[in-house]
Amino acid sequence: MAIKSGKGSSAKQALLDRYKRSTEKRPAMTFKSYTDPEKTKDLNFFKPGEGDHLMNIIKYKTGENDIYDPPGTWTHCCEIFVHKNVGPANDMYLCLNEHGSSTDTCPICLERERLRSSGEEDDIVNALWPQRRTLYNVEVVTNREERRRGVQILDLWYSYMEEVLLKKAQKAVRKGKKEINPNLNFASLEEDGKTISFEVGTKKVKIRGKRATIPEFEEHEFIDRDEPISKKLRKQAVCLDELLHIPTEEEVSEAFFADDGGDRSKSKKRKKNKKRKTQKIQKITDFDSEEDLREYLEGLSAKQLEKFIDKNDLEVDVDDEDDEEDIVDAIMNKVDLDDDEDEDEDDDEDDDEDEDEDEDEDDDEDDDEDDEDEEEDDDDDDVEDECPSGHVFGVDTDTEEECHDCPNSIWEACLAAQQEMKRTERKKASKKSGGKKKKRK
Repeated sequence: MAIKSGKGSSAKQALLDRYKRSTEKRPAMTFKSYTDPEKTKDLNFFKPGEGDHLMNIIKYKTGENDIYDPPGTWTHCCEIFVHKNVGPANDMYLCLNEHGSSTDTCPICLERERLRSSGEEDDIVNALWPQRRTLYNVEVVTNREERRRGVQILDLWYSYMEEVLLKKAQKAVRKGKKEINPNLNFASLEEDGKTISFEVGTKKVKIRGKRATIPEFEEHEFIDRDEPISKKLRKQAVCLDELLHIPTEEEVSEAFFADDGGDRSKSKKRKKNKKRKTQKIQKITDFDSEEDLREYLEGLSAKQLEKFIDKNDLEVDVDDEDDEEDIVDAIMNKVDLDDDEDEDEDDDEDDDEDEDEDEDEDDDEDDDEDDEDEEEDDDDDDVEDECPSGHVFGVDTDTEEECHDCPNSIWEACLAAQQEMKRTERKKASKKSGGKKKKRK
């Protein structure tokens, strides 16, 4: 969607406006799944974009929900453990094994262990482990505009910031020098505290089996500050653990099993369907029995089943209301592999002798086209129904008002998916244009 600019504004101004919007505060609803929106609605949130940044971390006293320290302890951050991509809305929920009461049990962790015990694949089991995040009170001092915002809340994956800072804060100390504290007090409120500089870039990773671009936090450095944090900023700092929303077991269970209507027995089947891989469209003659054929068909999507019908020239009519099970049943009604096995073997031998090179070439071309189509189908399955606001995932990125309320992990994946789809479309367009030239010859 093009950016609408006012009268007389230039393309450069439009670009500046877009950059300004991207660096504006992210609303409190960004963290709606694991913080209380009523407590965060009036707070500023810092989402660092590409480029260099400078900030001071401001300590605060812990509340009742800190998982490490008792209430009233000075600390520089709030560490949390969250389950991501929970339910159809891809929400994040605090892990109750870490943040719940002594009597709480996390339904997602229970399901993870059940799947692990049943021999489920590692990628499915590992996806259900909670991930570590860190919240900070920060003063961003990159420029005057950021300074005017006062204290902002920064929420990042643990590996983006905290893990790096703790490693850099370790001083090298000679043996016997026990009187020296090896830990650099970078978050001190006094003059010995440090300003933190870091850079946000991008890197290539695999998301859902595809190459994508995500943010990369790097070049972390401690810079001498030589001045204490002002009293004004100290008062603005909030108790971060008191912003958390601690869900009930019922709330987490209802969200996690929402796709199954609350039926946990369907969870394994649901996750198995989500990881369905591209399969080569085969011919009926590739199967020795109807049982083997049905097992193969039940692993295909509806679109793949339609391609199977076309490839095998079956007279099967598929309606929009038909699901995969209906299509499989319709195909099996047209197939008879188990009867007259001897005749089938003779026919197979005759077919092998009669097949000529032209038919082999046609089959290879059909297989290549089917593989390409299946990859397109899988792309559609990957991005389907993943936008929590109902927009098109990977297409409507940053074009709707709700994009500003999108959780960071979903927003980053949506942006990466959009970039990947554009690259894929360019490749397909290039291939199609090349194919047309060959036909003209």
